[in-house]
This record gives sequence, structure tokens and C-alpha cells, in this order.
Amino acid sequence: MYESAAAGFKPEFSVDAALRDAKTRRNLFHQFYIYRDNSISPIDGTILLKPDPQFEFGRAEDLYADPKRAADGFRAAVPLVAESVGMALSKQP
Repeated sequence: MYESAAAGFKPEFSVDAALRDAKTRRNLFHQFYIYRDNSISPIDGTILLKPDPQFEFGRAEDLYADPKRAADGFRAAVPLVAESVGMALSKQP
């Protein structure tokens, strides 16, 4: 979804990433990510990823008029999450 803030409309969503052993069902990795422009960092271990300002829209009409850029605002999070997961997994024993 796009959240409406005083400064405009910005992309926002969350990702719950988990890796489990298929045989034992043991949880090998788990991390929650939030993708939004927020000045308050989560204190519960959630990782905050901020969208690029180029994906902000000043008015709802601007958002609806450019669906490609709106969708690109969400797609831009995929490599950020993937990089963070990769770094976390490379630190696992």
C-alpha cells in the first residue's frame, strides 16, 4: 500500500522472511522487515528499510497517474531485503 503522510504518499509494506529445515522443521533464520519512510527505528529487532524519495507522490492523483513508478517503489525493496537476508545468512555459523 501507499501510506499518506503530511509530505505525500510513500510505499509501505512488510516482509516476514524465514528459512526452515525441511526435514526437522527447525527454524534456521527468521527476520521481519518493514519498508517505509519512518524516522523512528523499530526496537523489537525489525529491520527498517527506507524507500527512495523518487517513489514519493505529492497527491493521490499523482499516484494514480503513474502506476509504473508506484509499482517500482515496491519492486525497489526486493534487492534491499535480499541483500539484508544474504548478509545475515553469511554470518550464521
